[in-house]
Amino acid sequence: MTRVAGCVAAHKDPLTREMVFGQLAARAKMGARCPENIDLPGANLMLRALAEEGLIRVEIFPRNWRVVEILTGPHKGLRTAPSPLRHAKPYKIY
Repeated sequence: MTRVAGCVAAHKDPLTREMVFGQLAARAKMGARCPENIDLPGANLMLRALAEEGLIRVEIFPRNWRVVEILTGPHKGLRTAPSPLRHAKPYKIY
């Protein structure tokens, strides 16, 4: 296991939706950046599935910066760090 910005990522184990959701919730609680692919390889593939299940909302900004809002559970309403591009608008939301 590897510690990444205050979160634990199991790089060798297959990622589960629960693991990815837990990482997103932990990052949102800290106000940290949404995990990049290097932090959680393959997690980006689960973001859409989690969004379709109504667990998260994803906004994608220029330079592939993602902001995730937690829509359920004890961290409901919390968001990961905002885009550093002040006036940028998300080009994709799901």
